[in-house]
Amino acid sequence: MVRACFVIMGLMGLALSIQEPRRQGPQQIRIGSAALKAWSLMYREFKTEFLTCAYGHEVDGVLQMKFVVLAEIKPSQATRDSIPPPIYCVDISGPDSLVGYAHSHPSGVCGESWRDLEAFVNSKLGVSIIVCGQNKIAVLVRGNTPERAPICTFDPEGDSGSLALECTHVRPDSGSNAPAGSTHQ
Repeated sequence: MVRACFVIMGLMGLALSIQEPRRQGPQQIRIGSAALKAWSLMYREFKTEFLTCAYGHEVDGVLQMKFVVLAEIKPSQATRDSIPPPIYCVDISGPDSLVGYAHSHPSGVCGESWRDLEAFVNSKLGVSIIVCGQNKIAVLVRGNTPERAPICTFDPEGDSGSLALECTHVRPDSGSNAPAGSTHQ
């Protein structure tokens, strides 16, 4: 009974952390075609969850997600529904830095698990993406609740110059239902 109480309190604490984030996420996201195509290919080929580290930068509330790199994990520990810690991202030098994570759900579920949410809240990064199909992602932006994470689709076979990501999200602090766009560039 005591153990159950701690679990419930822990989940309530996680929910409160999501409701009251440490910082707001970007107002708009632009995801490079290389990242979208890489996620599509990995989703098609990997039978276990994969995790990528997303790199880019934010300027004037617009997050430019330029490229992704597979995270350093022990392949023997990745399963169809989890990637256990520790997880390491490559240190890079230059104008781009780590801006978020993207991981897959081979089952096709486009929602964050409690473990996913806890990792995102603790990461202090701006974006968490679930790859839940060969042409489908869910985008959780810091400052939005999981229910507000849109499901976005794209054509992985499209030309890089015209690859379009179809999704929007609503900022919880905007006071209106006008969407802020999530686009591809």
